Amino acid sequence: MRNVLVIVAVIMAITAAAFSAGGNMGGGAGIETNPFLIEDMADFNTFADPNNSETYLAEGVYTKLACDPNLATETYTKSVIGYFSGIFDGDGHTISNITINITESDHDDFGLFRGISSNTAQVKNLDVLNCNITNTTHFRIFGLLCGYNGGTIDNCHASGSINGGITLGGLCGVNTGTISNCNTSVSITGWGMLGGLCGANEFGGKITFSYADGSVTGNDFIGGLSGKNFGEISKSFSSVSVTGDFLPGGVCGVNSNPGKIENCYATGAVHGTTGPAAGFCGMNDATITNCYCTGLNTSQGGPGIPFSGGSDFRNISNCFWNTDTSKISDPEGGLTGTDTDGMIGLTIIEMQSKSTFAGWDFVGDSGDGTDDIWDICEGTNYPRFVRQIAAGDYLCPYGVSFEDLGFLALHWLDTANEVDLTGDGKVDARDFAIFAQSWMSGIE
Repeated sequence: MRNVLVIVAVIMAITAAAFSAGGNMGGGAGIETNPFLIEDMADFNTFADPNNSETYLAEGVYTKLACDPNLATETYTKSVIGYFSGIFDGDGHTISNITINITESDHDDFGLFRGISSNTAQVKNLDVLNCNITNTTHFRIFGLLCGYNGGTIDNCHASGSINGGITLGGLCGVNTGTISNCNTSVSITGWGMLGGLCGANEFGGKITFSYADGSVTGNDFIGGLSGKNFGEISKSFSSVSVTGDFLPGGVCGVNSNPGKIENCYATGAVHGTTGPAAGFCGMNDATITNCYCTGLNTSQGGPGIPFSGGSDFRNISNCFWNTDTSKISDPEGGLTGTDTDGMIGLTIIEMQSKSTFAGWDFVGDSGDGTDDIWDICEGTNYPRFVRQIAAGDYLCPYGVSFEDLGFLALHWLDTANEVDLTGDGKVDARDFAIFAQSWMSGIE
């Protein structure tokens, strides 16, 4: 009997050791209902190992992050993960403290992922924190999350820095796929084609419901969201401080045909080091509609460009800049003048008035669209996206504060109304729990 117990104990110990050792990807099968699981650093290293790319990075393979890999002990000389064609769900987890130092290479595309290379590939629900890339070579296309995106990036955040190179973006270097619900907080310094989200949003690329913060500094084609845009950018904004030699812009350096930018705004300062800077777009020969900028505009060697540069303004419409904060007046007289180029200079008071933005799709209005894109706290704030407004932000000005708490208390136990955050027909403790999660958010 004793021998039997010993044998059973040995088997159990071996089994426990096998499962605790990691590297087995959670025993998953790589399918949607049973994805590979990254549960520890051993699993992460197995996933990132280039010798395993055909197993884990291939098209149609599902992987889910189930831990928070900290890469602080490593210094990489190339992308951490190769070209990815599968479906990667970060599940709200974080990959942090990434250092990539490029001193020599035989290829382009660098980042956490070298590229999201298939149009069916997805990376979603992932935070990339404190990723820092330094490049001393002539190679290009760098992003904190990926060098190249040809698939879909959704609900991702990236923070860190990139120093040196061409075509640099806070999220990806080049985008020909879709970026949605993403944001970055970055410091980028390079030579050309730099943006807070992507260096170049190329033909077919789409950016929506995303924003960037931080600073971008370089020579040519410098923008708060994208250095160059040939695709579509919508319902997005930049608070990036932008500095460039030649025509940097608060949202993009160049918007080229068939590029399309609509329902966007920029609040960051722009500065031209050897020439003028533009509040929104350095050069435009494509379409810009329903956009505005409010950042301070300073330039060396001449006055700044209030909204957009370029020689053809026929495709710019219903766009505005703040004459007070930019320090640039409207030579056409603003609202009382005759607009000939689709760009109108407004005072702070005018920019905080809903009537100024006729034709914009504001929530609750009929006749100006059904998407309910914009909202405004008149007299206190500029327009912002409905999606930006936190749950529980009932009253103006923007931000969830004591005034909103009082409003919630006033309607406590009321039946369904605008205070009901759960939609269950009653204002109660469940609504307060959601309200508490938003406390002090959105305050400017």
